[in-house]
Amino acid sequence: AWLRERIGRWRETSLAGRSCRLPGPTGEDNRLDFLPRGTLGAVAQDAAGWLHQLGVALATGNAMRIEDHPAAHGLIAALPAALRERVSMVPAVLGAEVDAILFDGPAEAVRAMRGALAAQDGPIVALLTPTPDYDLTRLIVERTVSVNTAAAGGNAALMTLADG
Repeated sequence: AWLRERIGRWRETSLAGRSCRLPGPTGEDNRLDFLPRGTLGAVAQDAAGWLHQLGVALATGNAMRIEDHPAAHGLIAALPAALRERVSMVPAVLGAEVDAILFDGPAEAVRAMRGALAAQDGPIVALLTPTPDYDLTRLIVERTVSVNTAAAGGNAALMTLADG
């Protein structure tokens, strides 16, 4: 019940899946979309940590890769099938293809993980910790799309109007 309530609250405050029109000149359609970041890695010490991570991942539309831990197997098995499809187990989150890592652990483990991530080749992977909650804005990406509607058959006559 607690998790369901929190997920509902996170969904209400998350920008994931939202879109808004942006102002622009005549003949141009501009839109800003907020999309899930992608796949999140999850490292926690206990079921409460994984449930928290799972909740924010699902509320923002992201998939999740949980670092293999015996206690996590039972958690994943207890999920409804529709949610279980969005969660997978990996031997180690470090080196797995993830777009960000949710990390719930002691400060020294956070420092060690930051160092290991910095030493990796490839794209920078963000490491997010709960303080006391995860920042939902870091779990989405923004996409802007501008369409020249005049070139696609919009009101091109507006471009030929003379001044004055």
